Amino acid sequence: MVDQRSIRLLPLLLSLMLFEFTFKQQMQQTRLSSGIDVTSIIISGFRRTRLGRQNPQSAVDSLANFTRLVSFNASRFLLPGSVPDWFGQRLLTLQVLDLRSCIVSGVIPLSIGSIPPGHGSLSMLQSLNLSSNRLTSSIPAQLGGLDSLVDLDISSNGLSGSVPLDLRGLRNLRRMVFGNNGLGGALPVGLFPSPSQLRVIVLKNNSFNGNIPEVLWSIPELNLLDLSHNNLRGKLPNSTLNDNAAAAVLNISQNKFYGGLTTMLRSFTDLSGNYFEGTVPNYVQDNAFLSTNCLQNVSRQRNLTQCASFYSERGLSFDNFGRTRKRKQQQKDNRIGCSLRRSWACCATNPVAISGPMKNNTEDDSLQSLDWITRLKIAIGAAEGLSYLHHECTPPLVHRDVQATSKLLDDKFEVRLGSLTEVCAHEDGHQNRITRLLRLPQSSEQGSLGSSTAICAYDVYCFGKVLLGLVTGKMHIGVSSDTQMKEWLEQTLLCISIYEKELVTKILEPSHLVDDDLLEEVWAMAIVARSCLNSKPSRRRR
Repeated sequence: MVDQRSIRLLPLLLSLMLFEFTFKQQMQQTRLSSGIDVTSIIISGFRRTRLGRQNPQSAVDSLANFTRLVSFNASRFLLPGSVPDWFGQRLLTLQVLDLRSCIVSGVIPLSIGSIPPGHGSLSMLQSLNLSSNRLTSSIPAQLGGLDSLVDLDISSNGLSGSVPLDLRGLRNLRRMVFGNNGLGGALPVGLFPSPSQLRVIVLKNNSFNGNIPEVLWSIPELNLLDLSHNNLRGKLPNSTLNDNAAAAVLNISQNKFYGGLTTMLRSFTDLSGNYFEGTVPNYVQDNAFLSTNCLQNVSRQRNLTQCASFYSERGLSFDNFGRTRKRKQQQKDNRIGCSLRRSWACCATNPVAISGPMKNNTEDDSLQSLDWITRLKIAIGAAEGLSYLHHECTPPLVHRDVQATSKLLDDKFEVRLGSLTEVCAHEDGHQNRITRLLRLPQSSEQGSLGSSTAICAYDVYCFGKVLLGLVTGKMHIGVSSDTQMKEWLEQTLLCISIYEKELVTKILEPSHLVDDDLLEEVWAMAIVARSCLNSKPSRRRR
């Protein structure tokens, strides 16, 4: 018997389209006459004949004879009717089942999964896509027994009810897409296991209510979290937008969240259509959609009546767009109006305190031996130190000497900021004064140094060069001449694209080998570096 792992059966399928033979007649004849074990059947994208479209039939019963079938892909091929219950009883070797956009109706068969896992179900299934069909009823708890499942997409159906807690058994799941259904209730706290492999969570356009489980903010590999258009409510955790920086896209628009906002570090954030109050800094506005809230310094907000009514109905206090906080703010301003020397002593000593033997470990000769995890740790440590100076100190402090040689590492590669002799308070003075403080000639990279954010923005620009050094291994570039720096940046930034992740491999040092998972992290750091190096200071991440 010939062992062939993938057959597309084009002659068979063409005859199917032309003469509307059933799967049973054709597939049995093919298997008996050829002696081939069919492991893959792909009819995705094929169209039925005109007569066939008038009365399409699924006719998939003959699939039961293919006991070694690994993949069945019929996406966008009309297969009206329900998914046979025997799928989970006969196709025990199936790893991929793709029935998206097949106008499948009925319920998701219980036999596909089982609890406990591995008992008479599709225990080897890795990808299940039933999206854009006409499925109804609830999500079977038995799906939680598919412990090999990596991709689960049941979006755009008519599913209802709550999400069963048994789905916490999907510990290898990377993609959970349940959007555009009628699902409701609270999201179970234990639904998202820890540790979790999830990278994509899409629960948009349902009727979920209650608070967001805080575990969602600590999933390290999460790239997309879309909870928009639900009835979720409450305040966001204090760590919401800082600790979960791995989620490049966050969309919680059109819900009922309220309270203040914290710093955002995501590439795309949509918080519109909620009831957030207070003020947000300019750098937050640059990275987020904030319309239709109750914010003081953002355009296109809800009116006072809507906001006051929302907060009053829930017994919450509302700041009335800042009108009731003027006196408290004045008192706060008086308390924090300390001198530059006192601010430096209170704030700058915290991120730079030395608790052990320190050395500069970010030069080229030692960087070659650092693995990617260590480099990422260095980048995060440096970012946290600068963030503290820029956003936690009053007034904000500017480092003014951000480069590889100003980073001190202990024996565990914990980062401390060095070169503190140049630290000064952020100033809003005129352009010539700021230029003099920086002791640098004005250039296009520094941007408009006369703006209120120019000095901090220059710190961010220099930090971007440090990130590129960690990615490329060329830490010495920070002390190169202006001409060399400009040429190197132009060539390097051409290899950093949000659309072509693999381009970044062209700028990696030859000795630095990364797998697919690490490549995504390297690419993400390169994207952040490119944003920091934006020629417009207001567009740089801070």
